[in-house]
Amino acid sequence: MKQLVAVLCGIIIALGLFFVGFFDQLILFVLVGRIPFTEVTLSATTMLIVWLAIIPGLLITLPLLSKLAWSLIDKIGLLNQRRINTRWNLRQKIERIYSVNLIAVTMLEIAAQIPDSSTDNPELFFRRRFMPLPA
Repeated sequence: MKQLVAVLCGIIIALGLFFVGFFDQLILFVLVGRIPFTEVTLSATTMLIVWLAIIPGLLITLPLLSKLAWSLIDKIGLLNQRRINTRWNLRQKIERIYSVNLIAVTMLEIAAQIPDSSTDNPELFFRRRFMPLPA
């Protein structure tokens, strides 16, 4: 999936650069030695030196740049996952607090329905204490 996203982004960037005219400038640089978006043309010896420096440099740095790009994408995904986990944990905490409050309110309601003391209904008090006794 990551590679598909990278390829699609590359295609979109390439199409954008094509319409800007960057590819024309790049072809003129490769074939003629004309520096992109200027009128300066390099000599053949200078172009050989440039290619002798660019190609090995790209071959060496390409794996490093790829690893750097994917590690950056992983870090962004990790930050996004942390944000999602934070929201999820907050929601769970609110639901726990809500359920504890609901239980507490229910217990208070039940306690309010129970007689306050045995003097309110002494017969009920003794029935609870001595269940085997006949009513």
